[in-house]
Formats: sequence, structure tokens, C-alpha cells
Amino acid sequence: MQKIQPIIIIVAVAIALRVAWVLLVLTEPITDFLWYYEAAISIANGDGYQIRGELTAFWPVGYSAFLGVVFKLFGSSLLLTKFVNVLLSVLMIVFCYLLTKHFTKSEKAAIVAACLAAFHPNVFAYTTLVSSELLFLSSMLIAVYVSVACKQWGLFLSAVLWGLICHIKPQALFLPGIFLFAAFLNNRFFKNFPQLFRQAAMTYLVIAVVLVPWNIRNVKVFDYFTFISSNGGLNLLIGNGPEATGTFHFDEWGSDKSDLTDYMYNEVLQARRASTLAKEYIAEDPIRVLKLLPKKVYHLFAKDVEGFYWNREGFPNASAGQLKFFKAMSYIAQGFYVLLGLAFAWAVVRTKWKAHLFSSSGEAWLFHAPLVICYFTLITMVFFGSSRFHIPMLPFIWIFVASYYTKGRAAS
Repeated sequence: MQKIQPIIIIVAVAIALRVAWVLLVLTEPITDFLWYYEAAISIANGDGYQIRGELTAFWPVGYSAFLGVVFKLFGSSLLLTKFVNVLLSVLMIVFCYLLTKHFTKSEKAAIVAACLAAFHPNVFAYTTLVSSELLFLSSMLIAVYVSVACKQWGLFLSAVLWGLICHIKPQALFLPGIFLFAAFLNNRFFKNFPQLFRQAAMTYLVIAVVLVPWNIRNVKVFDYFTFISSNGGLNLLIGNGPEATGTFHFDEWGSDKSDLTDYMYNEVLQARRASTLAKEYIAEDPIRVLKLLPKKVYHLFAKDVEGFYWNREGFPNASAGQLKFFKAMSYIAQGFYVLLGLAFAWAVVRTKWKAHLFSSSGEAWLFHAPLVICYFTLITMVFFGSSRFHIPMLPFIWIFVASYYTKGRAAS
């Protein structure tokens, strides 16, 4: 009798748990999640990317466009959205496994990484949320895998994917450059610098071509250029205005509400005004803004339970027992996150980085996790912190931890 491969068992268990979660946790979309859902229905109906009758670019279009295509093919349904999240979770798990195996050449490390991806509690909770996180994680892992594993056309295909991923989260724009920089750090005596430069140039040329149509659309709609989405200015104001706390606050306009209301007729102009106000506040009191930086970083990394929080908030008429269940799951999620963080920190400290820096015998992928963490931390320091923003770092942490603790410390 042929032995069942461990990855098949992991995927099967992951699917079973997620299907059960979908059928039992009847979360409804609220706040941003409702916005994504309604925009997807609008796209599926042929009305374009709009909300409440107004064309928009406030949030990145990628996730709503993806759902819009699904709704066009199969009909709009909240339950369908959640089952699509199950499929995206499977892709995330499988490509985390494949990428780890490609990097480490270790089946054991790949299985551990797949387990971390499959059973990370907070990521699991996103299965019932109408959120871009699972689409972003799965597509990001696919793009990285294609770039390193496909010999022919791999770089070109990954660049096309990165262009599409930027429509999900514009922060993805510099991720290909970060991965190429990791290869540079692993490059002995800058031996392959010309080749890396050509790869970077080709990658970003393709990404630019993919981004052009959406940016042309935005100019036509708003008469002004905006890069993918128009919420950057308001986010800058939230993170650096006089009411800033280091994280998102629900009175996001604060004392500038009357000023920003004057620009309600054009969200791009409103974003530019918000950006101008934020820069003025930073210039007026830079010390206050600098004091916010530790708070922003704290809110980025301190917790890993928002998936269960938003499930609870969107759960209609939840009973006392159900609320206790969500609270218990939050404790489990936070405990898992703390243990993962400690394991990662120890692995980073114990890794002999000199053996991989500018060394032909080193492993470039080891630099992915620290570089991605630094990148998203810098973005947070510019805007504001939220636990949701560390989700893109997790796959590289899973891979790093899995390698270190399974390959006889080969990563060190």
C-alpha cells in the first residue's frame, strides 16, 4: 500500500477545519470588509469599481476585482467568498511547502513550514473574513516560487504577478527589489551584479506596464494621478496628525474634518490635502512624531488576534458562549504567535550571518525574513501600526523557523 504524502494529510486537515469554520462561524462583513464585498458586486454587475454609486480608488482594486470575477462566473455570495478563501488558504499552504523545499532541499523543513501555514491561528481566522490577506499571501508565495523555480520565463511571469499583486496591496511594489537585494547580499565580490541589475530593470519594466491601465483609469475618473489607491494621504494624516496614537483611530479625520470635507467631491484631491496637512503637522512638531514611532512598531507586532476580533464583531447576535469561544481562540492565537516570535528571534540570533553574506556558499533566501520585516516596519513608521500589517511577514518567518529547527541548524 502506497504511503500517503504528509503534505496531502496537512492540506486535507486544513481544508476540513476551514470548511467546518465556514459553516459554523457565520460572520458577516463589516467596515472595510463590507466595502470590499460591495465593490466586488459592483464590478460583477458591470458597474465598475464603485461604492454607493460613486467610482472610487480609495482602497486598492485588486481584491474586489478578483472577487468580482468570481461573482461574475458563479454569482455573488458571501458563502462563496468564504469557500474561495479556503481555496486561497490551500494555495498558500502548498506554495509555502514548495518554496521551503526549493530553498532548503529538505522535506522535513517543508512539512513544518506547511504546518505553520496551515495552522497559524490568526491566519486561519481570516477564512471567514472578506479580506485581501489570503489572496495577498497566496499570490505572493506563488510569485516568489515562480521567480526562483521556473527556469524559462520565470522572471517575466513573476513580474506580471507582482504587477497584479500591487493592485491588492501597493506595498508589494518593492518586494521584488528586496528579494533581488537578498541575492546581491549573497553575491560574492559582486560577481553577478550586472545580471541582478538587468533582472531588476526587466522586473520593474513589466510591473510598470501592468500598472499603467489602472492608473490611466484613475486619471480619467479623478482628473489627477493617484498610484493604485487614494487612501495614502489620509493614512499619513491618521499616523502623524495631532490626534495620532500610533495606530488607527476611528475618528480618522480628527480636527481636520471640516477642512477635508471641502474636498469630498474628489477623493484624490482630498488625499492630497490630507497628505499636505500631515506633512505640515510633522514639520511643526517633529519630536512628537518621533515619539510616536515606538508606539507604531508596538501596534504592528504586539498582537496577532485581529482575525478573531473581526469575526466576533461581524458575528450577528452572538451568544455569551460564542463570545467566550472567540476570546479563548484569541488567547490561543496570541500564545502561538508569542512562541513563533521567540523561536524566530532565537533562530535569527543563532544564525551565522557572515557565512551567508557575500558568500557563494551561503543561502540568499535566509535574508528574506529580516529584510521583509524591516521593510514593512519602515512603512508602519511612516503611517501607523496595526497587527494586520505584519501578516505579509509571516510566510518568510515560517520558512526561516522551519529550516532552522529541522535541518540540524543548517540555517546557521
